[in-house]
Amino acid sequence: MTLAEVEPGLWVCSEAALPAALADARVGATHLVSVGYPPPEDPSPDRALEGILRVELEDDEDGDLLTQIPDATAFIADGLRLRRERLGSRPSDPRPSDPRPSDPEGCRRDDPPPGVGAPPPAASAASAASAASAASVLVHCHAGVSRSVAVVLAHVMRARGLDPESALELVRRAHPAAAPNAGFLAQLELWHAMGAKLNVADDAFKAYAVAKLAREREHNGYVAATSVRPDPGAALARLNAKPSTPFSGVAPASHPAGPPLGGGADAGRMLSCRACRRLLARGADEVPHEPGEGVDADTWRRKVARRKWARSGGEGFKGGPGDEGGVRGAPAPGGASRGGSKPCGCVFLHPLAWMRGVEEGPVEGKLLCPKCDAKVGHFNWSGLRCGCGAFVCPAFYLVASKVDAMPYPDEGYYIPSSKV
Repeated sequence: MTLAEVEPGLWVCSEAALPAALADARVGATHLVSVGYPPPEDPSPDRALEGILRVELEDDEDGDLLTQIPDATAFIADGLRLRRERLGSRPSDPRPSDPRPSDPEGCRRDDPPPGVGAPPPAASAASAASAASAASVLVHCHAGVSRSVAVVLAHVMRARGLDPESALELVRRAHPAAAPNAGFLAQLELWHAMGAKLNVADDAFKAYAVAKLAREREHNGYVAATSVRPDPGAALARLNAKPSTPFSGVAPASHPAGPPLGGGADAGRMLSCRACRRLLARGADEVPHEPGEGVDADTWRRKVARRKWARSGGEGFKGGPGDEGGVRGAPAPGGASRGGSKPCGCVFLHPLAWMRGVEEGPVEGKLLCPKCDAKVGHFNWSGLRCGCGAFVCPAFYLVASKVDAMPYPDEGYYIPSSKV
């Protein structure tokens, strides 16, 4: 039976071992993370738990672990915090005080000297039962070696500030069979590089998000409206008499509402339609690429591998995560690629809610301004070649000559609705 306690109160097991683990008083599970594709509908029919988190994750190198890490680690942290609170509210030693005098070494005269002997088995069992009855978190997947371990690794990395290799070494001390697949380890490496949080401005994360979207369309035949980024100009567009319609056939209310202007200064430069000044994208929505290298489904893996190599003593990169798009400045719109002498004529973006036609139907098509219907770009799920020679797949781009790039306005600057 695959059942191991990775740290006090945090257990991992296989699906076959789940019933016995839930019934085991030594485990004392109060919180359950159920990982599967799909996870069991009712993983604990015979026991009422205080919390259950179901994580839908395929045991495949392309399985999307990364975007589900924050919810999973927060759930685990809450369960362990509850355990600490309950243990802290109990007396450390329930036995009455011993009136016998102590010798200078702090031992009772009838006790064995320091370092000799052990607590009676009954006392150890009682202590373990007391800890188990407080609270504990149980994480399971089908085999208990890949997906569940990857979730536990994310928690260990965040809680202890470890990289994936060190965290895996720690977990294997208690669970030698732990073996998350290479794709999960690469995603955990990206998670570590982003400071154990999701950073949507990170180059590698942008490439990961686009690759994830392409896999979703290939698997489902369409892209859900909630999978694309919010329209940064939607809040201002509502001031107009003619509201913009997002994806064709999709109610505007089904789209996630983003912050006004797509965020503050940290979201980078503002890209607007040259014909009507309607805000189309922010610097944070851009997908940078290296001239000649391009962007594909494995780009994020290459970026993560290079960062890991640089961290181990190799030469680092020029620039750093999140420096795309000129946060304060206004570089040429085609400057999304770096390091090349020839500027790009396109600005490649993550799919945005105003891009009509990208969710289903044709593989390629035009991108039209949601306000004036002027052609501002093109999309192709099979990829397109940039003017710098890089092949980007999938590709969603604005033509540099069709948009204006501006720095984020100073605080208090007001854009009237007539200019939207």
